Amino acid sequence: MVSENFDNAQPNSAQPAPSIRELSNRWNQLGREHCHQISQQIAALKADPDLDGDQFDWPSDPRDQATAEAVLNQVRQFNLDGNWQEARATFDPAHEPFIPLLDQFAQNLPCITI
Repeated sequence: MVSENFDNAQPNSAQPAPSIRELSNRWNQLGREHCHQISQQIAALKADPDLDGDQFDWPSDPRDQATAEAVLNQVRQFNLDGNWQEARATFDPAHEPFIPLLDQFAQNLPCITI
């Protein structure tokens, strides 16, 4: 599966940023496919007690840092506009795509909940 890169969501880009709907659809689709892959592997482990989870090649979340930053920017905008409830209604929760931001900013990353 190839992750669409939303580098064009950066403000200095000559290309227009994706719409909220495009960003949301892509974010949620990739995340749900990722969760489905993991669920299939967990089901296989439960079905065969002789399997070892270390034998699996567990997939990484395909959503990249540029996409995570675009989502984070939109969530910030929802908060500024007083529409914080829209964040969870628009974007599925995630952890792995935000790890590079957490590593980069540590405790200075603005706390958001999706």
